[in-house]
Amino acid sequence: MIRASVILGVTIVVLNSLSCAYAAPAKSVAAPSSRESAGNEVVVLQAQLEVMRQYDQRLLNTVYWSLGVLATVAVFLVGFGWFANFRQYERDKTALRQELRTFIQEEFSRIQGVLQVDMDKRHEAVSKSVRALVSEASDAIRRELMAKTENLGRELKHVIYRIKGQEAMLQEEKGVLTNALRCHSEMIVAALELDPFWVSKALDEMHRVLKSISQQPGKIRPDAEQIRQISEILNKIPPEHSVVLSSVRDLLAAIRSM
Repeated sequence: MIRASVILGVTIVVLNSLSCAYAAPAKSVAAPSSRESAGNEVVVLQAQLEVMRQYDQRLLNTVYWSLGVLATVAVFLVGFGWFANFRQYERDKTALRQELRTFIQEEFSRIQGVLQVDMDKRHEAVSKSVRALVSEASDAIRRELMAKTENLGRELKHVIYRIKGQEAMLQEEKGVLTNALRCHSEMIVAALELDPFWVSKALDEMHRVLKSISQQPGKIRPDAEQIRQISEILNKIPPEHSVVLSSVRDLLAAIRSM
C-alpha cells in the first residue's frame, strides 16, 4: 500500500508537470476548452486507477502466496519438530530406562553385598555363640558324666569291697586262709580308691588273717607268688598306715621263713 501511494504521488506529479508544459505555449496558441481538459484528466486518472488496482491485486496475490508458503513451511517445521522431538523423546526414554536399569542393578548389587557382609558377620557371631554354648554345655555334661562315673566307680569299689569282705569271711569259715588273704588283698586294692578308713580296715583284716596263718604252722601257707603280690599292694599304701604296714610286713617275712 505504501508503494502504491508513492507511485500514485509520482504519477500525479508527472501529470502536473505535463499539464504545465502543455499550458505554457497555450498563450500563443488558442487554449483548449476547459471541458476537454477535464475529460482528459479523468481518462488519465481512470487509467492510473486501473494500473493501481492491477498492482494491488498482484501485491495481494503475492502476499497470499507468501502466506501460503509461510504456512506450509510453518506446518513442515512443526511436523519436523514434532518428529525430531518424538525421536529425541524415544532416545531419552531408552537412555533413561537403561540408566535406571543400571542404577537399580548397581544398587541391588551394593545392597546385596552389604546384606551378605552383614549376614556373614551375624552368622559368624551366631556360630561363635553356638560354639561357646555347645562347648560350655559339653563341658558341663563332661563334668557331670565324670562326676557320675567317679561316683559310680566309687560305688562299684564299695560293692567289690563288700563282696570281697563277704567272700573272705566265707573262706575263713571254710578254713582256707590263703583264699581269705587273697580276698583281703583285693579289698585293699578297692579301698585305695575310696578313703583311708577302708584301707585301714582292710589292712587290719589282712593282719588278723596273717597272724592266724603264722600261728597255725600245719595249715596251707601263701606261696612266694602270692606273697610277692601282697608286697606290691602294700607298697601302694600311704605312709599314714605305717604302723600296721610294718606289722603286716613282719608277719609276711615270718611266714616266708617258715
